[in-house]
Amino acid sequence: MNVALPPELEKRVHESLDRGEFANPDEFFRQAAELLLEFRNGDGSPMPVDNVWEGRVEALIEEGQASGEATEMTERDWQEVQRQGIVLMRARKKV
Repeated sequence: MNVALPPELEKRVHESLDRGEFANPDEFFRQAAELLLEFRNGDGSPMPVDNVWEGRVEALIEEGQASGEATEMTERDWQEVQRQGIVLMRARKKV
């Protein structure tokens, strides 16, 4: 399988690889595909958008607004987000 990426996205993938976050491009795209398919209900079908989903999104927006002034995400912040996402993904696989 070959994947064509816009230049800016390809640059970001290479930066991630250069930081050693993934062993190679295959590992990067394997994990990306797993995350996307898991996000899409685990079976690849789109996540339903219903009143429950919309209510959750609204609650998260309100929580963010109530948390104070926005701050710039640091590299450490992004690494923590990635770590937590991987933990969640692995936990779902075990269920």
